[in-house]
Amino acid sequence: MFPNWQLAGLSFAYIGLLFFIAYVGDKYRHKLLRKSQAIIYALTLGVYCTSWSFLGTPGQASNNFISHLPIYLGPILLFIFAWPFIQRIIRVSLKLNLTSIADLLAARFGKSHNLAILVTIVALIGTMPYIALQLKAIVYTFQQLQAEQSLANWHFGLVVSLVLAGFTIVFGVRNIDVTERHPG
Repeated sequence: MFPNWQLAGLSFAYIGLLFFIAYVGDKYRHKLLRKSQAIIYALTLGVYCTSWSFLGTPGQASNNFISHLPIYLGPILLFIFAWPFIQRIIRVSLKLNLTSIADLLAARFGKSHNLAILVTIVALIGTMPYIALQLKAIVYTFQQLQAEQSLANWHFGLVVSLVLAGFTIVFGVRNIDVTERHPG
């Protein structure tokens, strides 16, 4: 258990380290992309599996020992067997300068603006539980490391959400270009 001031200091130091890594990744992106593209993709798959490993999988495995396998097998099988399909989607996206799944589906079905709105809403609703699970994992970890609880869970969750939103704005969505990469 850490005193709250020490835990807050360690958290801010960690967040600062993440911002520094993202800054360096953006600054030297042209040198990093050639060398580390495979590592970046492997790390993103690791991030995908992390929150499910922390909160989702143990609960599922306690009810049914096979139910958690699709979470890990799905991405693995997709990248092994559906790689030509993924490459085709990438080629079409680059050719038509598409930046989201909503753009892709709208372009394939007559550039329908209403379809793009519907796909965006469905994607937003579909990703909300995953984002909530990530936030829950962060809040739960912070709670377990606290010596005494001074903030309510929703206060800390709000702070974490604002920091993550700031990080996304600063390093994620500044420019929207289909060929842009974010190695940081």
